[in-house]
Amino acid sequence: MNNTKKLMTSLISQHRHFFVISGQYQWTILKAEQLLKKHSRQIWITNQHIPSVQRIIIPVSKVASLLGQEENILVYDTFSGFNIDAFGLVSGVIRGGGILILLTPEFNRWINSDDPENRRLFALSSLGRKSYFIQRTVNLIQQASEVVVITDNAAIPTEQEMPVVTKGAEQNNQQQGDGLFGAVTAEQEQAIKAITTLCHAQKPGVFVLTSDRGRGKSSALGLAAAWIINQAQSFAHIIVTAPQPATVKSLFSCANRLLVDGLCNNADTQIQHASGTIRFIAPDLLTASLPETDILLVDEAAAIPAPLMQKWLTYYKKIVFSTTIHGYEGTGRGFAVRFQKILQASYPGYKHLHMHTPIRWAKDDPAERLIFDLLGLNSIPASDQQALVAYKQQGYRYVICTQKMLLAQHDLLSQIFGLLVISHYQTRPADFRRLLDAPDIEIHTLISSHNERTIVLGVALTFSEEPVDSGLQQDVYFGKRRLRGKMLPQLLATQCNTIDALSARCVRIQRIAVHPALQSIGLGSMLVTNIISQMQTANYDYVGSNFGATAALLSFWKKNGFSFIGISSRCDASSACHASTVVYPLSETGKQIVQQAQSHFLNQLPHLLKEPLKNLELPVCITLFTHLYTVSLPVIFSEAEIKSIEAYIHGYRLYDYVVCTLHKALLHAIVHAKFSLLNKEQQSLLVMKIAQGHTWKVCVEKLGLSGKKAADKNLREAYTIIYGFLK
Repeated sequence: MNNTKKLMTSLISQHRHFFVISGQYQWTILKAEQLLKKHSRQIWITNQHIPSVQRIIIPVSKVASLLGQEENILVYDTFSGFNIDAFGLVSGVIRGGGILILLTPEFNRWINSDDPENRRLFALSSLGRKSYFIQRTVNLIQQASEVVVITDNAAIPTEQEMPVVTKGAEQNNQQQGDGLFGAVTAEQEQAIKAITTLCHAQKPGVFVLTSDRGRGKSSALGLAAAWIINQAQSFAHIIVTAPQPATVKSLFSCANRLLVDGLCNNADTQIQHASGTIRFIAPDLLTASLPETDILLVDEAAAIPAPLMQKWLTYYKKIVFSTTIHGYEGTGRGFAVRFQKILQASYPGYKHLHMHTPIRWAKDDPAERLIFDLLGLNSIPASDQQALVAYKQQGYRYVICTQKMLLAQHDLLSQIFGLLVISHYQTRPADFRRLLDAPDIEIHTLISSHNERTIVLGVALTFSEEPVDSGLQQDVYFGKRRLRGKMLPQLLATQCNTIDALSARCVRIQRIAVHPALQSIGLGSMLVTNIISQMQTANYDYVGSNFGATAALLSFWKKNGFSFIGISSRCDASSACHASTVVYPLSETGKQIVQQAQSHFLNQLPHLLKEPLKNLELPVCITLFTHLYTVSLPVIFSEAEIKSIEAYIHGYRLYDYVVCTLHKALLHAIVHAKFSLLNKEQQSLLVMKIAQGHTWKVCVEKLGLSGKKAADKNLREAYTIIYGFLK
């Protein structure tokens, strides 16, 4: 299909027009200017200074400012580096009938040159090899029949052949607000009605709203919130949460537009109205404070950890979970696989609507299909049935896949990245590029076969972290320098006071994913076992991992022989988890490093729990205690200490006078596996009061006790059980 026919085909259907201009840098700018000379407003995404009254220059780092906007013309300059997270975001800004132009080097040079984005991602001065990701990008562009590719030997479309984008955009805008509730499509109207009905219902409930980008999902949330306030019989409180404030920009814009006499405070992302409020609260703050609300609106739920949303389910009675299935915020496939199982257990009758009809562009937009492919957003694992049958009939083989294999085998790449996507809430398009281009990555898989198709059952990604240069070790150790690509050595040196870790060779396990149909049968542990064996053969000193600590993950690593050597004092804002570090020694040097790091952590933990980790999640705290203190020396009690505990148990001695001995007895119970004999309430009370040093008031409130007297009584009963094993 020639370029003229491509343009006419997309013009008729109100699809977005995708141009790729490939050549020398100044030449591509000149050709873009020729194509766009009649358009007065142009958005250029570039880190270069290109003066023009027509252009609005936005650097790649500022593309989030375009969230919630719609534009007719957008040019993306890849000469500054092809940041696919940024490209994914800005591609959704283009209206139907609009133009998206990609400026690239000549294809052969682009593939074999060091793309600036790869140098930024991998902290290297030069890659010294071609980019598999760029190779795949070029292949897709050349294979896409609807893309207009302009090179120095291709004809430039004439002014008469170019689409009249302003006309298409005006038609699109005229559709807005015609439906009930201010909806644009029937599906958006249906979504708004479901949300308002839920808010006004007498019974608790959950509504799930999913869509691809450009379907008006966030707008539907905003319009529904405004409608609830406009119709409120009494003052309405609506809370909105999302991974980032910028995510809900269009939500608040739509709500403010529909509200009568509304006042939008963009700085605080809050709307004040005579009949109610709509306010944004970050996920971690929402979890910590749990403020009252009539309804909770969760936007881009796929990019929020499932444990956080599970907590909200136990507290809030009316919740809307909304997420993009294909999105730069994080893919919704993981949400569909993981969290909806939790929803089904808590609210078996919850309602779900998937919005299919685009609002910003026409249906079956070819640019959308290509962008999904470019960003790896169409990646999916094998079906549950295929995975189960393959495993039962063929078992599995352990294979280390190369990036060259992934480029050549599209289905293998799709399955591997599909598993990574559903295993982690924050998987982004940039991770797709890392999979294909990271120079120090190894891709460990468990594969099988079904009907001659290779089936990926599990995957783990590891990164080699080589010793720090001797001249930099002192600066790193004292925190004067921080090096990229050396996470584990730096953590051990700075958090565990283990400078020898900077001279050792280590491997970091960054991600593990097992097919959902085959989880909890040991495949994850099998991947770890094979990685340990491989790295021992390759003469590494230790292998480790750093992850958001949950009780389940800590138990997994402990089961596989890893030692806990650190936990971050800060809680991650997006995951509301503290990052924990685990290591496994592979050599004598590694054993010494692990022993030193764990000894330091053992000494630090009691003090950390009293201050920076005072609010560490109870299950995590209990798991840490249970697993960590079993490696410490046995706790020895004097006769006087045993008598003081006995006096406390019988109420003859106040808590304040025996607290030190009670802490020692708690460690004894953990070391000698007696802690599990206590019930959950007793375990929680011991951790909160003895280990974390919370006030009686906090313990009473968090555990739902009647008062200090009841809490003290429960504590004495717990120590009665422990006391039986001290004598």
